[in-house]
Amino acid sequence: MFRRVNLRASLVIPAILGALVTLDPAPAQACSCMATSFEDARANSAAIFEGRVESVEPEGEMQRRVRFHVTQAWRGVEHESVEIVTANDSAACGYEFVVGEHYLVYAGQAEASLAVSLCSRTARMDDAGEDRQLLGSGTTPVDVQDDTDEPTPREPPATRAGCASCSVTASEPPILAILGSMLSLALVRKRR
Repeated sequence: MFRRVNLRASLVIPAILGALVTLDPAPAQACSCMATSFEDARANSAAIFEGRVESVEPEGEMQRRVRFHVTQAWRGVEHESVEIVTANDSAACGYEFVVGEHYLVYAGQAEASLAVSLCSRTARMDDAGEDRQLLGSGTTPVDVQDDTDEPTPREPPATRAGCASCSVTASEPPILAILGSMLSLALVRKRR
């Protein structure tokens, strides 16, 4: 009896293994990254900036679009607001941004967008002290708004005091001074 069980087990196990091999399961997808040095990340990034996440929204089936308010920039960002794309999940190397949090972002160029992956050196500002120090001072982008629809209010000219009143009286003829001088001259001559 012991031989029968052993014989059955020896036939069943290879059959199960053979069936599993022929099923051809889809390969598991996982993001695999090598650590990137600061020098490589700085040299290979299309944009480097510090910013606060304002929104995270789906962008098609595979990506998310993340909008930042930029507080400081070192490369590739000239406006107060910038958008990047990243994959939907970390298995596809997507970076998990949290609305309201501040990040030091190293973005690459992907078609017409800036893109961030889990493999970039992007990090929350709390964890990016060394990079922040190595980057030094950046620039603070400021968007200038042109309000051409509304006329610029002008201040009325000063009527008294200040340089405006000095220049106004200096350009007008001193009529009272001339009349006063003529009157005093006439009085002096009359007394003689």
